[in-house]
Amino acid sequence: MKSRMTFALLILVALLAVFASGCSCVNQQGIYTPMLTLTPGPTLIPNATPQPLDEIRIEPAVIMDAQKINAVATTVAITATHLELYVDITSEHADSLKISVLNPTVNGTDVRCGFDALLAPGASDTFVLLISRTELQGITTVTDIGLFLEFRSQEPGGDFGKVLAQSPYLNLHTSAWLTYATTYFNEGDTVLEREGVTMIYQGCDFDAEQGVWQLHFYTHNNSVEHIKLNVRILTVNDTRTNGTFGSELLPGKTAYHDLTFTTADLEAKGINTPENVGFEIVTYNLATMNRIFQTEAVTIALE
Repeated sequence: MKSRMTFALLILVALLAVFASGCSCVNQQGIYTPMLTLTPGPTLIPNATPQPLDEIRIEPAVIMDAQKINAVATTVAITATHLELYVDITSEHADSLKISVLNPTVNGTDVRCGFDALLAPGASDTFVLLISRTELQGITTVTDIGLFLEFRSQEPGGDFGKVLAQSPYLNLHTSAWLTYATTYFNEGDTVLEREGVTMIYQGCDFDAEQGVWQLHFYTHNNSVEHIKLNVRILTVNDTRTNGTFGSELLPGKTAYHDLTFTTADLEAKGINTPENVGFEIVTYNLATMNRIFQTEAVTIALE
């Protein structure tokens, strides 16, 4: 991104170290290190000093004010264990509501958010959306928080099956927005570069305690569509097997997700050590559930 004046671009360099056990496809130190390399951020205020993580603030922001629901993000706080986003919600509905968070991001990167709450009929309450500090490994400060809120109404049987409403997307800029440019670790072997969607293989490790192999991928969605990436026809050592992978991305967002498979599945097929992994990548538009594209087989050598 071009700036109108010369400025110092602040670059975050960090390591998220996850130690592997018995795997020949990690680096020489046996360490998988994701999280951050050079990718443009916002145009920064020249010579600005980025705010420390524990000093960031937000202005109150309306998440939703429709369908008899009002939701306002009021405060952000950092504790020793969590990033906390406080949200005031008022309902004028006669039924209880179940509230969930969808597609949470911090600094444009997919994160997990511990939040699932109930709101009594016609009630108001303050809820705290929790994002673990372990999700923020390598992030010096928080520049933006993104999410949807989903509201489900209680049915006569007591279940919350019906989606009553979903908020517009909240793209909340913090007080650090123009003082810091987040950078992303996007090094590795590119397995997909098509129609604005990038997927890069970044290594693997083996969780001996769980008996699970994990292949690590950086994914980025530079398209205008809300997408989901899946893999199909997964093979290990050219033998079909079962595995798990799913990466859901809003436009402009980044994620670090794993393709996993178990030693139990491999041993059932007579495989002791995985040497190569193959799969096809299928990308869907989540708004329509239409397939955008499907690749031919991708093969990754685990060396």
